[in-house]
Amino acid sequence: LNFLPPYSPDFNPIEQCFSWIKGWLRKHIDWVHRQEDGVVAIDAACMSIDKKVAAGAFKHCGY
Repeated sequence: LNFLPPYSPDFNPIEQCFSWIKGWLRKHIDWVHRQEDGVVAIDAACMSIDKKVAAGAFKHCGY
């Protein structure tokens, strides 16, 4: 088990995934606004993270 320094987004893969999700939501903003429930849009953005994106997040963080 490796602990991260107190604030270290560059070493935390979830930060890269959050960035991916925000970018996906911006790219599909028209579709997002047509959804009645925001959870549907966030779920779709999360589901867009595939193995390649996840592996890239870990690689970017040096793992």
